[in-house]
Amino acid sequence: MLKLNIISQNLKKQINVNDLYQRLKKIYIVLILLLAVYISFVLAARLLLRLHLDKTMEQAGQITKSTEDYNKSVNEINSQLNYVSEIQDNDIRWSRLIALLGQYSDPSVKIYQLDISKDNKLININGFSITRNALLKFKDNLEKSNYFAQIDFPLQNILQKENINFAITLKLENYEFTNI
Repeated sequence: MLKLNIISQNLKKQINVNDLYQRLKKIYIVLILLLAVYISFVLAARLLLRLHLDKTMEQAGQITKSTEDYNKSVNEINSQLNYVSEIQDNDIRWSRLIALLGQYSDPSVKIYQLDISKDNKLININGFSITRNALLKFKDNLEKSNYFAQIDFPLQNILQKENINFAITLKLENYEFTNI
């Protein structure tokens, strides 16, 4: 078969240009459609991210509020613990001091008044002793103790032989109220 081309050169150029324009037009349409699809995906993603951000911010606000409540509770508990700790630090173990005095006394020596001054570490003891020997033994035990010094034992305490009302003043030494 034989092909004859009887179209003029100008017309051939014009057909080629029109063909080129048609192809470019199709390419531009495809690019515009792809760009439209890309933009719609980007806008959809942006919308989803905005919704997710709003939800996350709401949750963060709830967590912050919850944390503030916990912090408030913790601060209240810490305040109460500090108060209790302060009370315990200032606690005086009077029962231990009384037990110590009880160890040093004879069963025939009865202490009926005990005045204790924490500030100047003085103890005033008033009591009753059945015998002078029991009272002197109590005095000796106090003197031998590492906890007491400057024992004021008036002479009138030993003037009677029996049924003695006595008064003794002691100064605490090497004594921690909380450690006995």
